[in-house]
Amino acid sequence: MIHKKLENIDPGDLKNLLGMAQESKTLEFKQAMPAKSDREVIQFLSAVSAFANAAGGDLLIGITAEDGIATALSGVPLAGFDDEKLRLEQLMADNIQPRLPVVGFHSVPCGDANHVIVVRVQRSWLAPHRVTKNDKFYGRNSGGKYPLDVGELRSAFALRENVSERIRAFRADRLAKIAAEETPCRLLPSTSMVLHVVPIPSFGDRRLINVAEELSVRPVTLPVPLGSNGAGHGVNLDGVFLYSGPSMTEAHGYGLLFRDGSIEGVKQLSILDDKTPYIAGSIFEQDVLQTLKVYMKTCEQLEAGMPLFVGLSFCNARGCVLRAASSGVWTTNGISLKDEVIALPECIVESANADLPRALKPIFDVVWNAFGYMQSDKYDQSGKWIGTT
Repeated sequence: MIHKKLENIDPGDLKNLLGMAQESKTLEFKQAMPAKSDREVIQFLSAVSAFANAAGGDLLIGITAEDGIATALSGVPLAGFDDEKLRLEQLMADNIQPRLPVVGFHSVPCGDANHVIVVRVQRSWLAPHRVTKNDKFYGRNSGGKYPLDVGELRSAFALRENVSERIRAFRADRLAKIAAEETPCRLLPSTSMVLHVVPIPSFGDRRLINVAEELSVRPVTLPVPLGSNGAGHGVNLDGVFLYSGPSMTEAHGYGLLFRDGSIEGVKQLSILDDKTPYIAGSIFEQDVLQTLKVYMKTCEQLEAGMPLFVGLSFCNARGCVLRAASSGVWTTNGISLKDEVIALPECIVESANADLPRALKPIFDVVWNAFGYMQSDKYDQSGKWIGTT
């Protein structure tokens, strides 16, 4: 892999590869773009899926190699980079399962109107990925790509499940702490709506981010409290946080950035005149979606990686009701939550340009189901989002 940001790779970087760089666990050369034949398509799909199933890497299209060593920048004619990128993305989407979460493309001119296409594949924590066109899984080592055997497949599936279980354990531990009032600031009494966003690559790698150093060397958007802006900030053992409300002892919510890049957002729900906490059916989905966008920006700035695990929960939830519109009047229907802690089914956001309302629809529907409604009222009968974000 070329140790440079993808968008910053220039012709000089490619020239430095000639006579020196050899195909490896994280680098592969191809002289031409994949044509439409099954053989060439499978060669491309096996290369990118092998990178994703291993340590990630760069596939350089338009470089001639002999015995695995780059010898010439032959380049490929490129009438329309965006069209060719779309074609390759469609090939991957249609023929690799599960879908690869993050694949980047960059075109580098190399003379005579030709270009080298750099396809950068990140290590995937959704691995192993299967090429459905020939029903094979591929791995990669220093000798190149190869089909995974049964033992390697078992290990890959076990690793994926291990990361998933660790994330769920982290979420359960955090919800227990919130329910026990072990939070970075003292929250006003009410039901807590909790949003967890976990970047799977940094969490899976057990990466530790020096938050103070990151804030000093680059602009990083601190995680706002769920559904609001921060009024003050602080640091603690877990990381750095923003809180809303008059003080740290009377907070309406907070946003906490952990040292592994995970983020926790909390909002204390409003209460009715009889002190009953309620979920505002008019805005709670909007609060979640807008806050999630901020958290995704933070993860991107910290290079914590994609995909993201997203979980919505409620703590101290017993007795909480949903306030929804009925005949133009906001009212409750008499149904309340029975449990103190409710962790809704999680979802995976695969990329920065994902359709967030669509990805989170199953979560929002379950909230409305808990109060006797068939689905969220922010979607039409076909599942299309009709709310605001």
